[in-house]
Amino acid sequence: MKELNRRGNEFFWRERNIGRLSEDKKRFITHRFPGHFFIKYQGWGFNKELIDLLIKLKVEKIILIYKRKDGGETLYQTSPNKVRERGTPIKEKDFEEQYILNINEFEKK
Repeated sequence: MKELNRRGNEFFWRERNIGRLSEDKKRFITHRFPGHFFIKYQGWGFNKELIDLLIKLKVEKIILIYKRKDGGETLYQTSPNKVRERGTPIKEKDFEEQYILNINEFEKK
């Protein structure tokens, strides 16, 4: 079984939901929490296989909905191409290959 799989507009890594496409399939929407933030890299990670697939599918934007500790949300936006071009590739024990994109590379909404 492939570790990255898609069911309709939903994407899963193994059985963990990692996000979904918008109805028009132009945006990938993902939710993140404080524990997802890589302090060492000052950014969020994106599955390498997923980014490659989003580029192949011509997805234009990634919308990251950050659930802050105070209960509020902040929206960040970037593109799959920017994640691949500007992100730091990492492969840590127990995790898939990822690109970490620094928070300063996102457009805050």
